[in-house]
Amino acid sequence: MEGAGNDFVVLDGFQPLPEVAALAPRLCDRHFGIGADGVLVMLPSSRGTVRMRMFNPDGTEDECGNGLRCLALFAVQEGRAPAGAFLLESLSGLKKVDVSAEG
Repeated sequence: MEGAGNDFVVLDGFQPLPEVAALAPRLCDRHFGIGADGVLVMLPSSRGTVRMRMFNPDGTEDECGNGLRCLALFAVQEGRAPAGAFLLESLSGLKKVDVSAEG
């Protein structure tokens, strides 16, 4: 997905996944992988509707506003969140997001 110039590989963490921190450098490599600014993982949340983890191309965990926008839309598209307002948990806490029915 692309959000305001950043591109991401987005994974559904509701399914079993390998260790994403170790996988991120290979996925993000623009010469030998998919190529991306980071990897976003959508996970279940006990505090919000879904939880986001974001990994940089070097495998470190971080946070990104453009990634948050992408993951919010992905959650709605995958039926994990309702269109409209919901809470998305991120590394720095809960974020109120609002995805219009038109995306």
